[in-house]
Amino acid sequence: MVYMKQSLNCAHHVLFRSYMAIACLMVFAFIQPSMTLAETETPTSQEQQSKLLNQNFTTTLALARDGNPEAMYAVAVRLMDEESDIYDQDAFGWALNAARAGHPKAAEMTGRLYRIGMGVDVNYVKSRKWLLRALNRGAIGAHFELALLYADEDNPSFDKEEAATHMANALKKSEPRACLVAAKGIIESDLGIRKALKELTCAANGGIVTAMMYIADYYISKRSPNATYQAKQWLQKAVDAGSQEALKKLAELP
Repeated sequence: MVYMKQSLNCAHHVLFRSYMAIACLMVFAFIQPSMTLAETETPTSQEQQSKLLNQNFTTTLALARDGNPEAMYAVAVRLMDEESDIYDQDAFGWALNAARAGHPKAAEMTGRLYRIGMGVDVNYVKSRKWLLRALNRGAIGAHFELALLYADEDNPSFDKEEAATHMANALKKSEPRACLVAAKGIIESDLGIRKALKELTCAANGGIVTAMMYIADYYISKRSPNATYQAKQWLQKAVDAGSQEALKKLAELP
């Protein structure tokens, strides 16, 4: 998504939005450990990774043990998505191995796990190291993860300026979670959902159900045939993503 045509104006505008979102970002950093992988993981379109995630886990595990970085990362994702936390250490191990093998998103995951202390003790220094490596390797979510790192008040290197800068860069790259945080910042500043539709659409198109529900609720409130149609479209997308709440709301619409 392009926010502004002029790059300088874009940087200033996004940075302003990122400051608005810092309070939400700090809350997000606090609650994120309790969220599911689907809510925290940057959506990906990599065909090979999708294939590995969907194929027989035994086959993927065998590839991972043979040193395939994509398979290692796929195993980490699968284990992190388990409801039980008994697999967290194994998930971290696979993510770290894939990161050491040069996998961009595994480096991002490793940095995040070091920050939140999932499967490993919290280590902000190592978190920053791996997130910077992920950034250098082109991981789209690295800026957002660095924003969370610097927005974490428990981090000795807590820095709102750095958090805002990374948040701005994440927004410029249309990182879905950054878009959601920015949208919540706008909404909670009493500017309303309408002013946040661009950011919400960015997040929803990135697969975030919360954003889909915000947009659907906005259109439901408009009470017109076209708005109802739009609401149904977004609710169906949320249903396809597994939302039972969306399924219930969809059934209630005329």
